[in-house]
Amino acid sequence: MFKIKIIKDLRTGSGWIRTGEEMETRVLPGGLPFEAGRPYQVISGTYSGHEIPQSYAVTIPKEKLFTEQQYTAISTELLKTTAEKQLLQQEIDELIASKKVALPREVTQAIERLRVVGFSNYGIISCSDQTSLLGRDYPPETIADLKSIKYFPFADKLIEGLVKGYTVEETPQERIKRGVQAIYEKWTTIPTSGNDQRDGEDLAEQITKFVSAEMKL
Repeated sequence: MFKIKIIKDLRTGSGWIRTGEEMETRVLPGGLPFEAGRPYQVISGTYSGHEIPQSYAVTIPKEKLFTEQQYTAISTELLKTTAEKQLLQQEIDELIASKKVALPREVTQAIERLRVVGFSNYGIISCSDQTSLLGRDYPPETIADLKSIKYFPFADKLIEGLVKGYTVEETPQERIKRGVQAIYEKWTTIPTSGNDQRDGEDLAEQITKFVSAEMKL
């Protein structure tokens, strides 16, 4: 017993069996052993008893059923594979981020505005070298953005950032704020000594050392 699917309309004595119909069948009994090309015979449903020539149908593979143990094993492996892919993607993202070039905020903002009005990486570099010739071709704000890029003193760094990707360069104040916040968050996870004054002095010392190093005092 197996399922078939009708692939072209079949006219029978009781009407049409239309393309797409699915039904339970068997190979019509009788004939010589191993005789090829014998028709299918429908064994249940509306068309029970009807014969279907093999050229009018295809067999439908049986759906594979899994035991609970097999299902659990497959699910576990799938979850493991998904987690490994997520970790790999995270490592790739971190690697890409580590290779990005830090550019001043005003430069990155100028680049983003130029991209909005249709500038490519090549266009940004080439046009920023010719800003004196662009007065009649671009509005003043675009000229200002191109000039801010032109006067960025590290041309190689700019080109590398456009090719590899870039991040916003932190100001000293932003860097210190982030560092102090990290010190505080870590400090709050350390068990207290029971002496608030001593704990406060320890936090102050860590922050002072960090800020002094950042400001190169």
